[in-house]
Amino acid sequence: MVVTRVSRILRRRCGTGIALSAAFVLALPTPGLADADYDHLYGRWRAGQYAEVVSPLLDYRERPYGRCAQVDYLIATSLCRMPGFESDGAAFFSIVLGYNLERSSRQVVEREMGHCNEPTPPSPTDVVAARRGAAGVEFHGKMYPLSHPPPGVPVTAERIQIDRVMSEAELAARRFAPADSDSAEQAVQALAGSAATVRISRSFIIADLARHRPEQLVEIARYLEDVLDRFSAQYGMPRPPCMLTVYLTGDASELRDLANKLHGIRVSSQCIGYSIPEDMSMVAVIPGVTCGTLSHEMFHLLVRSHFGDVPPWMDEGLAALYESPKITDSTIVGTPNWRGDVLRTHHSLLPSIRQLVTMNWDMFDQTDGGSYERQAVNHATARYFMLYVQEEGKLTELYKSFRERDVRKLGHSIADDPVIRVEEVLGVPIASIETSFGSWCEAKITH
Repeated sequence: MVVTRVSRILRRRCGTGIALSAAFVLALPTPGLADADYDHLYGRWRAGQYAEVVSPLLDYRERPYGRCAQVDYLIATSLCRMPGFESDGAAFFSIVLGYNLERSSRQVVEREMGHCNEPTPPSPTDVVAARRGAAGVEFHGKMYPLSHPPPGVPVTAERIQIDRVMSEAELAARRFAPADSDSAEQAVQALAGSAATVRISRSFIIADLARHRPEQLVEIARYLEDVLDRFSAQYGMPRPPCMLTVYLTGDASELRDLANKLHGIRVSSQCIGYSIPEDMSMVAVIPGVTCGTLSHEMFHLLVRSHFGDVPPWMDEGLAALYESPKITDSTIVGTPNWRGDVLRTHHSLLPSIRQLVTMNWDMFDQTDGGSYERQAVNHATARYFMLYVQEEGKLTELYKSFRERDVRKLGHSIADDPVIRVEEVLGVPIASIETSFGSWCEAKITH
């Protein structure tokens, strides 16, 4: 048997803004994971049929949404219990540890990884979940000012609260195929309320509570279709099998009320956008026709389908890159935006590129004693590094290099792989990249 292929993650999405950004993460079990094929493979894994289940699991993880912490965990624990494949198991555990795992889940993974070196490892602990809470709901929240905060006022964060637990089935029932546009319009109208205007485009169901004019809704729909087309063409992202539902609100208060009504959550008064993969929806404050928040959220939704193990700096960096996009006939490109203010204000906290590309999710979202400046800077640095790579003409190549990597064929440690991969794509040593990016970034954020 030859093991090839790798990677994925069950995670998040963030809102962005003009003067104040509240980005919060609400992730749910990945669409497509809980199906009969997965249940069958999981049952065989629990029965100890490790050698028989690995190849089918490797095939499964190449399906849309198949790359996730749970699937890779089953593969890793199975390989560790197959003589001669222990090193492959350890490699897959390194992949699993790259996911945004809750503390208890991380401890399970680390313990099971240690069993790879034992002559007769015990039966593995049950399947690990990535940041999964009650009834599968996964959440985390943060916010921070985009410009200079008042003297002495720290960057802070607020967690969302769940007021009403939503079942996976309830949310999944809100996904509609393009052929079901009539029933989709009726269902979304009922969800959004009688005050909403619902419009259907080729790939989107738009529920407008922000009182846009008809021509504005046409412009927003065209923008969303253009972004989806460019993401699909530029990054090879599969188009979703269902339409994406977009809820437009006029202000943060309206979004707060709608979030509670739609998803049973209580969000910060500063939140301006979020997305949920389970019902393939985006909710955002869009008072006009500027839709950077939606392109940010759309990237998070689409990347999950084929690149679940996307590293944090690339996931958040690319999503943030398209907060301020310029769309041409064939491409979508990012432009400088407010995150440059974050880098200018907190320049002393900038991580090196080596540090950035080797961060796991815990490191990327780190805080210092309750202060979120470092987290904000990590996100801003990731965004501006993606802008730098874009201007080098290497962005799609870098994305595909990480997307298509095969952990079995690295020829070096997985810990070294991000730096080596960045060096290979940009064609210079990491020290040269550090110097070049530093000079480029300083010029960008001071103009």
